This record gives sequence, C-alpha cells and structure tokens, in this order.
Amino acid sequence: CRQSGECPGVNGAKVCSIGFTNSPACLRRVQRQDATALFQRRHAAAISHRDVAMMKTTANWLSEYVQTGLPAAKLAEVLTLSGTEVGVQESVGTDTRFTLEVTSNRTDCLSVIGLAREVAAVTGLPLKQPSSAFVASSAKASDVASVTIEASASKACPFYSAQVIRGVKVGPSPQWLRERIEGIGLVPVNNIVDITNFVLFETGQPLHAFDLNKLAGKRIVVRMARAKE
Repeated sequence: CRQSGECPGVNGAKVCSIGFTNSPACLRRVQRQDATALFQRRHAAAISHRDVAMMKTTANWLSEYVQTGLPAAKLAEVLTLSGTEVGVQESVGTDTRFTLEVTSNRTDCLSVIGLAREVAAVTGLPLKQPSSAFVASSAKASDVASVTIEASASKACPFYSAQVIRGVKVGPSPQWLRERIEGIGLVPVNNIVDITNFVLFETGQPLHAFDLNKLAGKRIVVRMARAKE
C-alpha cells in the first residue's frame, strides 16, 4: 500500500492504510488492527452494561491443552485478540495468573478448556482434550442412591447426574493439584474439595462431592431455595 492507499481486506473489502507496504504482513496487521478495534468497541459496550464475568486461569494450566511455547505476556495478547481480554497478569511462583473479562455471549470461555480452544483457534495449534477414561464397576449408582429433581426446579436444572466412587481416602491434595488451585487464587482444602474445584474451572461444569454414609436417605434432592435459605 502506498501512503493513504488501500489494501484489500477480508472478503474483498477495502481497508485504508497509512504507511504500510503491500505485503502479507501489511494485510495481517490491518486485519489484526480491525479485529482489535472491533473487540474494543464490543468490550466497551459490554462493560457499560456490566455484562461481564471474570475468569481466572494460568499460563501453565493452558499449556496442558495447547502448547504454544509463548511467554505469558504474548499468551495474554492471544487471549485478548480472541475476545477474552486479560485484565490482570500476576506472577504466582513460576506461573502467571490471568484474570480475564468474559462477555455474556462467550460463556464457552468460562473454563480453562474453553480458553485453550480459543488459543488453539488463534494460533492454529492443536487442542489436546483431557482424558476422561475411568474404570467402571458392574454395580449401578441407582442401586445405592437416588437423585430427584422437584418439578419447580426442572427448568433451572433439567438434568442432574451422579456417580458413586468407592475406596476414596480423604487427605491432602497432590502437589500438581495444589499448584492449579493456588494458581487461580483458591486455598487448597483436601483432595476431594480441590478436585471438584479443579473440574469446575477446567470444564465450566460444577461438580459436588457428598459422603454417601452421611447423605440423608441416600438421596439427593434438587429444588429451588426456600424463603430465608
């Protein structure tokens, strides 16, 4: 592009540029500036309506799902370019914690896997999904416990699943789990509490653990809160 000339943009659109050269780098720079400006306008509109949720993750945690090799500062730029602005960066031991602002139309980014998917899309690198393999017994959870969703709560909670896990010993979390929990600003409690928080942040799906021996009637009842609860 010559001074005050035009560059071909996305889908044949014309993008005015100043002081760029007619090269692929020019086009990438123009497109990136356009994308950043568009995000900033949308972000400002979302902020004005207080329509933003905060999400925390760390650079090391993201690297488990997409290996970019980028330093934390560059990784923050990638996340911001994807539409999830990194508002705060802070060191946590040898890791870096990101606090991101996620708008209401991007609830898929309210999980570490969701954010990693965005990084993979921007960088073109493969996304590694966590393994969900486990050994199942022939016994059914429904033989020893039950779940009931009251009619008044069916819209708020249309589905609730449960599994019974035997042979669990409550104790301190392993080091890797403590690092993940501390990395996002939480305080480790024990291996049961910590793994439920880990799954919540990893997948964006809440997970609760109950001691089956202390569960009244061996049943879980899902209902709306009552007055003063």
